[in-house]
Amino acid sequence: MEMFDEFLVQYNSEKIDRGSMKDRKRTSLIAVKILGICEKINEELQQKQKLYVLVQLMDFIYLEGR
Repeated sequence: MEMFDEFLVQYNSEKIDRGSMKDRKRTSLIAVKILGICEKINEELQQKQKLYVLVQLMDFIYLEGR
């Protein structure tokens, strides 16, 4: 959780106007990083492990919304 909080501060510390060039670049960079993580998960994990990761992510999203 501490690592997540550090990344949150790092990527959301400054106010960036929506639709600005900086916002689009940041969004693109985040999308590329997410794609890389997904590719690694797809290559390295078996089907049951992928399902477990998905359930954990859904649980995290659910708990974050509370």
